[in-house]
Amino acid sequence: AQVARSLARGVSAHWHDRLAPLLARLIPSTLSDLTLELGCYAGALTRHLAPRLDTNARIIAIEPNNAMAWVAHKELQDRENRKQLIIRAAPFEEAFDVGPRSYNNIVANLTLGDRIVDWSATAQQLQLKLQPGGRFAATMLLRESWREAEDILSETLRQMDLRDSSLALQRLQRM
Repeated sequence: AQVARSLARGVSAHWHDRLAPLLARLIPSTLSDLTLELGCYAGALTRHLAPRLDTNARIIAIEPNNAMAWVAHKELQDRENRKQLIIRAAPFEEAFDVGPRSYNNIVANLTLGDRIVDWSATAQQLQLKLQPGGRFAATMLLRESWREAEDILSETLRQMDLRDSSLALQRLQRM
């Protein structure tokens, strides 16, 4: 959990938090029915979407990493509408164990790029699970983009003489 929190403070603050508001703009201003978030990480996008929920709507946020799901749950537990936010530690496949046309929106913030093997099959699954007129919106880094971002961050930490932070990043890179 400590590593997950460190990642959430570092990576999430730098990438997920920055892109979440941009992605949220692609989703309707009022959320009704059911929104699925694939890979909520530390909950940045969920945090942006939660205020849009009407009284009967829910967000189901699936996070494959148990520790990150725990961080997201902790980050979102104080929200007024927390009962409408369902954070599940589960593989993405479980999100598709529902009937057709179950979701009004499906969103993913930087979580699909390295997890999807067959994009054609995944696109078909997503389409089958969306209600008519539903929306799918995602942000993605292309392969090797994380490595480039880590290299830039590592170099910046060295230039700023932040030795402890640089060592922490190196430990995380070896995981």
